Formats: sequence, structure tokens, C-alpha cells
Amino acid sequence: MYFALVYILHYVPWILQLNNQAGYLIIDPEEFPDIVRSLQTGALQYLFIPVKMPDGRIYKKVRTNQQPCNRPIGNKPHGSYSEKRCKSCYIADARVAEEMKQCRRILQKLNFLDRSDSEAIAEVVHSLINCEGDAWINPPFYCDYGKHIHVGRNFFANYNCTIIDVAEVTIGMNCQMAPNVSIYTAGHPVHPDTRNTAFEYGMPVTIGDNVWIGGSTVILPGVHIGSNTVIGAGSVVTHDIPDWVVAAGNPCRVLRPVTDADRRTDFRHRQIDDEAWRQICAMNHWDPDT
Repeated sequence: MYFALVYILHYVPWILQLNNQAGYLIIDPEEFPDIVRSLQTGALQYLFIPVKMPDGRIYKKVRTNQQPCNRPIGNKPHGSYSEKRCKSCYIADARVAEEMKQCRRILQKLNFLDRSDSEAIAEVVHSLINCEGDAWINPPFYCDYGKHIHVGRNFFANYNCTIIDVAEVTIGMNCQMAPNVSIYTAGHPVHPDTRNTAFEYGMPVTIGDNVWIGGSTVILPGVHIGSNTVIGAGSVVTHDIPDWVVAAGNPCRVLRPVTDADRRTDFRHRQIDDEAWRQICAMNHWDPDT
């Protein structure tokens, strides 16, 4: 069956290059999508490619790699993950896998701690992500690396937050995330022939200061959310959202600005009671009568 698969290449120009030291093929996925797909299954150890060589030979024995996700596929080998993740497509390599293993060890500890041990949780959170000041995450929490996540002081993420931090995720101070918020920086090519080569990419996500992200919101790669903005529950944020707005929906869109009229309201424009308002004013050094 495999021989039949590659036999069609008899009339295709030979552009395969064998790397004898590494023991794998470097293949142009656009020219040889069927071979790329076959190699990715990990099922083939050798391919017998029938082609006419300059010296008249018909068959060429080519050794493939046993780890399909770790080999370059394309005209050139990919560079290191840290260099490539935001500049162009890349294939995750062994270094990436090791970084993810280290992150998962920390996540295992965080997600199985005694939920009443706030000091232990805070300590693990600070070892996992880059925190400018106080930060609190209600486990369970999930991410790929942790070290690509940067949060300002007074950060809070509620239960079941997921941050796929292939690229940098930068979050300002006083940001709050409701349960089930997901931030994705990773993406894959749209066309299946390209996507099936295992190439992917990363685009950074930035969130300003004083942002509230509603429950079950999904933030997609490359998005910037401005400061002092509220994202409604269940939103899918596909494009940038400006400062000082309320936005919601799928796709997320601006509904209205945040104004001074919102200062003394809570649920659906309900006015905050006098006692609570006096405390809020004292905390902010405001005059409650103005």
C-alpha cells in the first residue's frame, strides 16, 4: 500500500534531500503533500521512492525519522522555537517539549494543592508566571509554558482559566477574569495540506489595565484589549477592543462606552447603596457628596 502511495512520484521532479547525519527527510509540503501526511503518521520507517536518477537508477531508499513532530518539513529546517514562534511558522521541537514538561510539573502541583492553603497556591503561581505584584489564580489553571505570561499587580483569574502561551501574553494591573476564560496565542494554517505538516504559529495577546473579562470568554491570537474595558460573558474576541468600552458577543463588538454614569452602579445600572458607596469613596479618597 505504501509503495503504491509513492509510486505516483515517478513522474514528479526529484526535490527530496536526505540529511544523512540527522536521518530524516526535508520535504517541500506543497510538492509532496501525500508523503508529508504519510510521514506524520509515524508508520513508515523506510520509503522506496521510484524516481529516475541522473545515473539511471530507478529506486532510492530513504530513511525517515521516528519522531515526526521533531523533524523539519519544508525547504529549510526550522529555527529554534524562541526565535520562530512570533516571526513565522515553526514545528515544535524537543526543546519545546521539555519546556512544556517543566510547566506541567508546576501545574500538577498547583492544581492538586489544598484549596484552602492560600500561601502555598500564591507561591506556586509566582513560580509559574511572571507577576509584577500580588496575583491570585483559583485552580484548576492550565497553560503551556507559564514563563510567557506577564501579569501586573492585583491580578485575579477564577476557576478553569486556560492560557495557551505559545507567544507572549501581557496583562496589565487590576485585571479580573471570571471562570472558564481562555486566551489563545497559538494558531494553525487554514489549508489542510499546510496544516497537516505540523507547522504552527504564535501571535501575542495584550490586555490593558483595569480590565474585567466575563466568564467563558475566548480571546484569539493577536488581540489587544484596551484599558478600563469590560468584556461580556461568552464573548469570542477576534479583533482589537479599545479602551473604556463595554464589549460582548461572537464576534465581540463594542456595545457602549464606560462613562462616569457607571461609577455608582453595579448590576444593570442599579445604584450602589449608601453604606457601600461611602466605603468605596473612602477607599478612593472621593467626596461621597459630589
